[in-house]
Amino acid sequence: MQKSGQLRALTQPLAKAARPLAGVCQRLAIFVLGLLCVLGLPASPAADTAPNPASNSASHSAAPNSATPTSDAALSAAICPIVYPVDETPTVHGYQYIFFGNAFFISKQGYLLTAAHVLSAFRNGGGQPHILVKRPLAPPVLLKATVVAIDWQHDVALLRATPNPFAGKYLVDFLSLATADALVGDSVLAAAIRPVRVQHSQTFEAPLQDRLAGKIIDFQSTQEEKGADETKLFLFSHQVLRGQSGAPVVSPSTHEVIGIIDGIWHHPVATPLPTSTKTSAADSARKPAGLPGNPAGASAANSAGNSAANSAADQFIAAPGAAVPIHYALDLLRQQNISWDTH
Repeated sequence: MQKSGQLRALTQPLAKAARPLAGVCQRLAIFVLGLLCVLGLPASPAADTAPNPASNSASHSAAPNSATPTSDAALSAAICPIVYPVDETPTVHGYQYIFFGNAFFISKQGYLLTAAHVLSAFRNGGGQPHILVKRPLAPPVLLKATVVAIDWQHDVALLRATPNPFAGKYLVDFLSLATADALVGDSVLAAAIRPVRVQHSQTFEAPLQDRLAGKIIDFQSTQEEKGADETKLFLFSHQVLRGQSGAPVVSPSTHEVIGIIDGIWHHPVATPLPTSTKTSAADSARKPAGLPGNPAGASAANSAGNSAANSAADQFIAAPGAAVPIHYALDLLRQQNISWDTH
């Protein structure tokens, strides 16, 4: 995937991937490709910026096909890592795999959405993508993920799991898709799954589950494919981590998907922190001495406090997360005459 220089995708293709299982050298080539995809090759001179991966990680479990859309368990059950299996037979640690990004279920027919660039390594006959699907009281299993349709221009792809995990005993759920446009100031929650180890990932290892809360702070445009029209993205006030591409961005109020994680926006956003943040900082600085939350004697420093609060209120997000609005995915689904489910 090529960008305009403003957006760094979290996964980047290196070259055509070798066809799978055709020999040791070919499997080694796709392993190196997958590793570089997750690490993220730079598309611009901008430096990588990412928070500590452990700061937003937690483990969760889900009940098969039964969790409510408001629960974190349902969110976890709807998200699957996109991988490429390295081993032909499992070891005591399961199958070794190469991790590429995330996808999420949108219907009980086994359809999933992801970012198109997550599948770049498979673009020209580079192998068969798989997903890792959880099971009750058992390690996750690998299922084939057939590519149904891809919109490279808008960085959206549609997959279908084979066999359909909703017809079996798997811990799966689906997410509803929003039909209303997201707006600046809307709260968002980005959710993703990543392996504990980028290299030598094993199916028996419990993955990290990320939850990134923030607000939409701006809309920008980028060129997802060379020579293509620009695609509008929304930016949200949280940096995303490598490997989170393709994951859903959900509205905490409606529990619907409003976007798909696309990458890191490597230009400062000319939008100050939300008004509520400004007000909170200013109010804290103006509290008289001796009130709760303000130590005695602080009134003498009110002037300095107000100055510091105003400075904090004017901070900018240096490298916010970027997401493709879900309406591009809805357009692709309509073009394919494929329906999606709602809770």
